[in-house]
Amino acid sequence: MMQVSILMAVYNTNTEFIKRAIQSVLNQSYQAFELIIIDDGSEEAIAEFLKSYLIKDSNTIRYIQHENIGQSKSINRGIKESKGEYI
Repeated sequence: MMQVSILMAVYNTNTEFIKRAIQSVLNQSYQAFELIIIDDGSEEAIAEFLKSYLIKDSNTIRYIQHENIGQSKSINRGIKESKGEYI
């Protein structure tokens, strides 16, 4: 089965928005995917918020954190880290 990589770049994003976006991905009927969340140097405690998702769905969700480099560079990093046939 072909795996799809889904990229989500976040920067000081409201955690409720992130939660809804993650749930939307997890609720899809197609399950051969990886969700890569790229934190572009958020000041908020995004990593703390994501711990429960990372523990529960560690095979599906990956978290990349780095200093603020901008959205396009963050997405490019996610593409480099992706394992899916489609992004």
